[in-house]
Amino acid sequence: MNRFLVSSLPIPKVIADLARNMEVSYFLDCDYIVLDIPEKYGEGFIKGMDFGNGLGIIAYDCKFKEDTQIDFVLDRVHPLKFLCCAGGTFIHQFSNENIDHQLQVFDNAIVASSHQNGHVLKFSANERIQLNSLEINRIKYIKYIECYLKGFNKDIIKLFQDIRGVSTFFHQGYYSYKSYKIFYELVHHQKEDLLRRLFYESCANEVLFEQIIQFEDDVLPEDKMKLFRSKDLQAIENAAKYIRKNISSKFNIKDLAKIVGINENKLQKGFQELYDQSVNAYVTHVRLEIITNLLLNTDLNISEISYKVGISSISYVSKIFRNQYGISPSEYRDLHSENR
Repeated sequence: MNRFLVSSLPIPKVIADLARNMEVSYFLDCDYIVLDIPEKYGEGFIKGMDFGNGLGIIAYDCKFKEDTQIDFVLDRVHPLKFLCCAGGTFIHQFSNENIDHQLQVFDNAIVASSHQNGHVLKFSANERIQLNSLEINRIKYIKYIECYLKGFNKDIIKLFQDIRGVSTFFHQGYYSYKSYKIFYELVHHQKEDLLRRLFYESCANEVLFEQIIQFEDDVLPEDKMKLFRSKDLQAIENAAKYIRKNISSKFNIKDLAKIVGINENKLQKGFQELYDQSVNAYVTHVRLEIITNLLLNTDLNISEISYKVGISSISYVSKIFRNQYGISPSEYRDLHSENR
């Protein structure tokens, strides 16, 4: 097993420590740093940025050849971490405990070690891990936010105010799909210099906002939760598959939500998040796709096509088709028949 020791802060020094462990150079531009995993250990990268106000971010996209452990060891209070798993599975552990916290895809955890105890991250061999860590030095960051903490969940207030690391804190949940998209854009960005700095910092603040809002939602009873989580993603995808498979049926949102095991509000919100449209708009979109395909590739008449997509009114088929393409179905077929 590979074991790497990190004993520095802020984030550029964290990644520089890892580079020294791996005996490899790194790219450093102001407070932005990138370490490409050397072939000896695997592939991928670890990159991050520190913003000078106590807030920073580290993105891991790695596949190690052997089981790998990173030990974060400092002689002072460690940063508060918001860990988000976007791919694979990894384990978090407090250095003074023997309890493994396993995080899988779409899991998140808010972690704070006590006193000068550190953190351990464990990665399995030959598994691509995508981990994003929002890191907060509370001694610095509290100066910027303390005045605004009133009214928040009492546990969040206590967590940010615990600058001496008196208490251990661990909360695991599913992170929001919005956070997933933010981190995806961050990892795949092509910006440089000032634009990169502004983009990273805006992403960090947006993720922090989403995570705090989510934590407050997490502590509510399940039937009171309002946020769409990535754990709901499979249900939304199942709903979309069900619609495509049963397009000739009539769709009732209440029944569809029950079939896939999600409430109606989350079903609608999920379709807006994933497909940028309502459930009914998605049904119409799928119907138009099938109508277009049948017009081009079969000799079925408009009545037969209408039946196949679950619409009893030929005039309604013509209406939604004209709204989309500006011409009637028959005109569309004739136009494309001439071009073949």
